Amino acid sequence: MNSSIMEALQIMLIGMGVVVLFLIILVFVMKIVASVIAQVGKLMPPPEEETSAQAPAAAPISSDKMVAVAIALAHVHSSKSK
Repeated sequence: MNSSIMEALQIMLIGMGVVVLFLIILVFVMKIVASVIAQVGKLMPPPEEETSAQAPAAAPISSDKMVAVAIALAHVHSSKSK
């Protein structure tokens, strides 16, 4: 019985050691990849989007539309109160 517990502890420690080692390697690989991506970003910046001089302007909202929106909101609010 005692030997089986020792074997189980050894397997557990080996498994946990492998997982910790994998996570440490993963952190270093992620740091290396991040630095490589940063260098590539400096060499090849993304293309800038051109803003056209004729961008459509937002249409002004007339007061009639604002009154209609206010009436609709008042109606919704009053129907929720009932």
